[in-house]
Amino acid sequence: MTQVARLSKDQVKAFVKENNLITMDHVQSALKEPFAETLKSMLEAELGYEKHD
Repeated sequence: MTQVARLSKDQVKAFVKENNLITMDHVQSALKEPFAETLKSMLEAELGYEKHD
């Protein structure tokens, strides 16, 4: 089983403070793009998926 990297509480607190995240909407907005890019890269690498325009 693959080990998952985990963030420490201090890392999460620093991320929240650095990005001035006050509400869950702020958190969602801050994480949406990086997660989308990561998932896209994973799909392309692991499954050979490419978006067709």
